[in-house]
Amino acid sequence: MRFRRTFEEKQTLALSEWGNLYKGTLNSLEFETRWERATRKLTKYGLTRSNEELKLTYLCKISKLVATNIRRDRRMYPGSDGTETLRQVSTWEEAHAIAWLLYTSEAADELHCLAHGASRAL
Repeated sequence: MRFRRTFEEKQTLALSEWGNLYKGTLNSLEFETRWERATRKLTKYGLTRSNEELKLTYLCKISKLVATNIRRDRRMYPGSDGTETLRQVSTWEEAHAIAWLLYTSEAADELHCLAHGASRAL
């Protein structure tokens, strides 16, 4: 019992994990897994974040270039009344879906360049 963490210590650790989470060299799936784990811990310890804060924080924790492209992106999204509306992302999940597309397309471009570079070298 002596070495059990208090609720406040658990909150502090959850906040620390949240603060130190950045995409860096993680792929999108790895980052999403860590993101969801960190947000679950925050919620578990009473530190729930709003949808707007989650979206803004997500954009801060990925690459600046990808975040900028996500902010510029406009797509058709279904509205609550069933009609589609042209708008920016409104949730971290929508931002993550666009980020995944951008990272995937970037990786495909790199592979294309490598393939053409390799064929020229032969």
